[in-house]
Amino acid sequence: MGLYPNLKRVVVILWLLLLTGCWSSNEIEDLSVYVGIALDKGRETAEEQQLREQGATDESMDRVTATLQIISSKSSSSGDQSAKANQKPFMNTAGTGDSVFEIFREFASRRDLPVIGHHMKIVVISGGLARANRLDDLLDFFYRDNDIRPSCYVVVSRGEARKTLETKVPGSIPAFRLVGMMDNRNRTLEVIPAVSLSKLQGYLQSGTSFILQNVLSAQGEIKFSGAAVIKGKTKKLIGYLNEGELKGIVWLKGSGKGGLVKAYDRDSGRAMAYEIKSMKSTIKSRADGEKLSFDVNIESEGRLIELWNHANLFNRPSTKQLEAIFEQKVRLLIDQAIKKMQQQYRVDAADFGSHVRIEHPRLWQSVKKDWDSVFSQSPIHYKVQLKITEFGSLIN
Repeated sequence: MGLYPNLKRVVVILWLLLLTGCWSSNEIEDLSVYVGIALDKGRETAEEQQLREQGATDESMDRVTATLQIISSKSSSSGDQSAKANQKPFMNTAGTGDSVFEIFREFASRRDLPVIGHHMKIVVISGGLARANRLDDLLDFFYRDNDIRPSCYVVVSRGEARKTLETKVPGSIPAFRLVGMMDNRNRTLEVIPAVSLSKLQGYLQSGTSFILQNVLSAQGEIKFSGAAVIKGKTKKLIGYLNEGELKGIVWLKGSGKGGLVKAYDRDSGRAMAYEIKSMKSTIKSRADGEKLSFDVNIESEGRLIELWNHANLFNRPSTKQLEAIFEQKVRLLIDQAIKKMQQQYRVDAADFGSHVRIEHPRLWQSVKKDWDSVFSQSPIHYKVQLKITEFGSLIN
């Protein structure tokens, strides 16, 4: 009887010890938490070039400049309100080398706080770097490092990647802003589904071609514009899709969550807009021996949201005529996308291969090694049907 209360006390004490927290953790104020990283082609200094020409160094020419965006953990004193108002909530620091891991370790010789990547949100890769290097080489460190989460997003910058981590907006953190912009798919067709490190690894291992969101930067402003095309065999960037071509691929895949189609009235030349409420695409692959073709059926419902034709109230296009005008515009976008994929880049950037793999598995085994070439010679037939179901809140 006397033993039980003593045992209970011991258990309670041990339980309380386990609630003391993570004794091996570090305070946030004692760490440099980076939330974004930009990778650019590294520039060789005059001194490094001279040493290399003299044979005094074996430094590789495949150099990378990595720019980290670090959250500021130290703020100004409470008495200096003007300094606090002008203080940026982040700082960018950069290093250059031929090993990303070595660059990270060299930050320890330049900063008093160690950098950690548990909260990294996005990796921005410059187009020039992605064109010259395989993505699996560039990102190898990020896949191996336990600090970096596989949910981190990857995008491509047509210009210098480091500039996408700059801003003129007070209090804004560019890395967070880039991630937030990816949630706007219900507003525009120019934002495609985000590609995380884990999803990208699947693309790279499968050898299929794919696209990544492209971001432009100018004078501290950033914008998603088009997409970068990555060739499956080489794992390198081979070119870009402009905004119209990207929209065409979104229509082909039926992956849009919202957005609009802008067209012009044939008689007056005035603008009109169709707001997308739903989008659906059905892709069927057809095999005739080893010859393949695709039938794509695209359907959408939406509302007429804008019509600049009030001067001709009695000569407006009918609903059917309006639908035909918008359908023609969508067909133009799709034609541009197909031409870019099949004739210029000769790659399947719209995942048509997955339909062949599922519907014709035996044929897929014989064509998958050279799928991009096979796809570029496969006819694509499509139908577009847009239906205007609403006319907004305007009362005629």
